[in-house]
Amino acid sequence: MMQYRRAVILHNGFTMIEVLIALFVLAVALLSLMSLNSSSNRGAMDAYFELIGMQLAQEPIEIFQAFGYEWVEAYRDNLTDYPISQWKDIPVSPLRPVEATLFQRRIELEQIQNDNGVSFYKIRVLVAPKGENRVKNWLSRAEISMEAMIVERPK
Repeated sequence: MMQYRRAVILHNGFTMIEVLIALFVLAVALLSLMSLNSSSNRGAMDAYFELIGMQLAQEPIEIFQAFGYEWVEAYRDNLTDYPISQWKDIPVSPLRPVEATLFQRRIELEQIQNDNGVSFYKIRVLVAPKGENRVKNWLSRAEISMEAMIVERPK
């Protein structure tokens, strides 16, 4: 009976190999969770900045479409807030998120006439990060672009 008790007492703890294996398994599990958290954070920030960029690209398209073909025809060279064919920084506005100032925008207008004699403007808006900033670090694309058309009203 005494030998049995001594054998049970000697085997109550963990060996060093068992402790090292448990630590290794725990380390692998923690590293995978940290990696998952990091990639999730990267994806969320990419989506956030892409959404801001798409809103900034959609803004001049909606304004030009709302005013119509004739307005764009008359004022295309005199638009101070939406200059054509040049990169312009996004100004501070209470209507936009603060991060919008980290972008720049370029608006391109191309007048096209189809075979039926109908004229329209093709609008292309490019939005890109301005310089080296956190948007450039998080955004997976170099630039965001949107296109639309403004068709001349029938006469």
